[in-house]
Amino acid sequence: MTSAPTVQRRILTDHYKLLEYTVGKQFGPLAGSAVAALSGRGALTLRQIADAVLQEHTSGTSLSTARAVPSALHLPQQTGGKSEMTLDPSLLRDAAVKEVVGLLVLHRVVRYSPSSKQYRLSVGDAVLLRVLSPIIAGHVEHRYGTAGVALYAVLFQLGVVPWQSAVRLAQERQPAAAEEVLLTASRMEADGWLEFVGGGSSEEKPTRRKRGRQDTEEAASVETLSADPCRLSIPRIVKGLLQVALQNQLANYFSDVNHKVLAALLDMFFDTFPATSTEDELETVAADVEGGYPTFFPPMSESISLTHLIARLHQLYPEGKKEDVVLLLDWLCTSPAILTRHDDSYRLQTRAAVDFLQSDVIERVLFVRHGTVGVRLIKLLLQHHYVDDKVLAEEVIATPQKTREVLHAMMKDGYTLLQEVPRNGNVAERPPKNSSFLWTCSLTETLLPSVRNHVARTLLRAEERLSAQGGRLEQYGPSEGADSGVGEAPRNAAFNISQPDAISAWRSYVGLQSCSLSLMRLMFMIDYL
Repeated sequence: MTSAPTVQRRILTDHYKLLEYTVGKQFGPLAGSAVAALSGRGALTLRQIADAVLQEHTSGTSLSTARAVPSALHLPQQTGGKSEMTLDPSLLRDAAVKEVVGLLVLHRVVRYSPSSKQYRLSVGDAVLLRVLSPIIAGHVEHRYGTAGVALYAVLFQLGVVPWQSAVRLAQERQPAAAEEVLLTASRMEADGWLEFVGGGSSEEKPTRRKRGRQDTEEAASVETLSADPCRLSIPRIVKGLLQVALQNQLANYFSDVNHKVLAALLDMFFDTFPATSTEDELETVAADVEGGYPTFFPPMSESISLTHLIARLHQLYPEGKKEDVVLLLDWLCTSPAILTRHDDSYRLQTRAAVDFLQSDVIERVLFVRHGTVGVRLIKLLLQHHYVDDKVLAEEVIATPQKTREVLHAMMKDGYTLLQEVPRNGNVAERPPKNSSFLWTCSLTETLLPSVRNHVARTLLRAEERLSAQGGRLEQYGPSEGADSGVGEAPRNAAFNISQPDAISAWRSYVGLQSCSLSLMRLMFMIDYL
């Protein structure tokens, strides 16, 4: 049994805004308004949500000029044109709100409590599935190819769908790769990417039916797959993204490491992790943890012997050498010390791996906002806890004025705190000259919350600018070779880049897209681990 996850209380203001923006784009303004109502008022009944949404859309504007909310509550098709419509505000009736809230429950943006008959946001699930979907799709493509992306797209768009129907729909979208889609579906099911839910309701307790590895090559038709409703497994997504993030970070940390050997080793350690905690555990944690950020991993992996590691490596990567494995294991046991060794067996320390990733994220954010001096100051404060600014200036090799400027800027951002300490031990009211002022910071109380908020805020700005830049690209239209009969998002459209302005606009769009993906990776590492 794994230990009970630590309850995390977070300030999620920026995450709420990001989620409201993303859900509004994907499901329409009515869904965005429902998210805004739940984020601002907490758990609400369906009647209260309808009243809050109606109040938002009628306050500040007359009924004759109120902007409409689309009544089409299915996922909007990505088109080159604008999706806004003007409709009668009377469409904001209880039935429409009930339908859109039900859709949000289906997609795990909102969680329903039968006992209180109230709905509340499930920020952890919603941000992962809706906001971070591009990096999930990238991971699926890297692991399963385009067939895996086709299956992921169906599950992403429909939320809960019978597995046979999902595979058939993916095959219809890629008829030339129908057989590959079928084999990939069996692989994804065997790898635990699916949760099967009873009765088609996302509120039912999910189960995982692990298909044997030998069965993945024997799937002759769609009928051999389960016909039960299923959805994406969040623990499996988190596990896969964590493994990729750790592999990339270690590859950068050890410049001369054999990447294939590293990937094979991590595969072996991560395979020992359970798919998730027990379902009852997850239900309890999700109900107690604000925002729904449960912990999915035990403190450490199962123990694996060196003999088994080497034998398994030859199966995964036949070209791997024993010397490379032993050298890499020694490195991982010393620095960054994410492995522990007992006799000839090794374990992966989950907390050490997470700290390794999160410390890099914090350092990168600090460097962008406050430069090298800011990074040095935070490292000193984490090491010594309470330090005078003069001592800090000497340690970071900066002028006292520069040091104080950076410290105050970081305090404004929420990274550092200033503690007043009486010189004579008298805690009564006293003039400032009788006190010393020491700087301090805390990893859990100041650094992590502030970095989380800054990353979420920056990602929201990047997404808004990306959307605006995509709108500017539309004026140049598709190139002559593009199929103008099918409306696609700017990210997939071929534009007439013979125009100099179009080239500049396209480069800006690609740059913003790359920035957005990088911020999503940072958000995953700082929020979900």
